[in-house]
Amino acid sequence: LPEFNAHFEDGEHRLIDEVNVGYAVDSDRGLMVPVIEDVPERNLEELASERQRLVEAVLENEHTASDLQGGTFTVTNVGVFDMDISYSIINPPQVAILALGQRKPIPIERDGDIEFERAITFSLTIDHRVLDGADSGAFLDRLSEYLEYPGRAFDAV
Repeated sequence: LPEFNAHFEDGEHRLIDEVNVGYAVDSDRGLMVPVIEDVPERNLEELASERQRLVEAVLENEHTASDLQGGTFTVTNVGVFDMDISYSIINPPQVAILALGQRKPIPIERDGDIEFERAITFSLTIDHRVLDGADSGAFLDRLSEYLEYPGRAFDAV
């Protein structure tokens, strides 16, 4: 949803055309958020490779200042700490941050039988000056659809 890829500055909710996703990294020097630029223009392999390059650069203190600039939305992985949810802090002037919880088996009922599937919990923190709970629900619903049907991921961006 475009309203999540935005900045809130000087009382104005400004949608951003480019999608540059910050990825929170816990480093020896504290939390740093390198930015993967032009996300819709990259395939999953390119995104994974760039994320790995940026994480390694931050962890080895070989990142540049430009690696940490230009984010329009942030993702954090709290699952590495065996957490399911997080009340993450928004990286201003961005208006939201998505936290990925740990991947774990959950029970699913199918035709009267209980099966276990691996699932991830998502937590979304928003700036209530520009977004609300209904917006969050729509965002998480769309994210769930994209994960189930990856080919649709950037149709609406």
